[in-house]
Amino acid sequence: MSQLPVPVSHPSRGSLLWPRESWRQPRPASQAHPPKAAESARQAPTRHPVQERRPRPPARFILVSRTTMMMMMMMMMMQPMLRSKQISRLIWKRKRMRMLKDWRNDIAACNNAFIEQA
Repeated sequence: MSQLPVPVSHPSRGSLLWPRESWRQPRPASQAHPPKAAESARQAPTRHPVQERRPRPPARFILVSRTTMMMMMMMMMMQPMLRSKQISRLIWKRKRMRMLKDWRNDIAACNNAFIEQA
């Protein structure tokens, strides 16, 4: 069990980081608990230089059942079609509204002409 590198959370950043030392040599007893960790955590988090950053631990694989996987695949494949359907619906709605407005204007013009004629 001691072989595996354990991801530790850095006090200034919430993300998981690899330990500073190589996991083959355990750190000496004098460095077992650095006393400044709590104080530095209390201060504002400072940005570390780029070369200080450690690589992320590998991502865990999320196991899903066959049916769930099929559902997810279907959703992903259908997404563009659904989107185009929504967009075309919006376009049709705009078109209908415009036509209605035109009809209303035409009817109003006819009414006005009829009233003036009488």
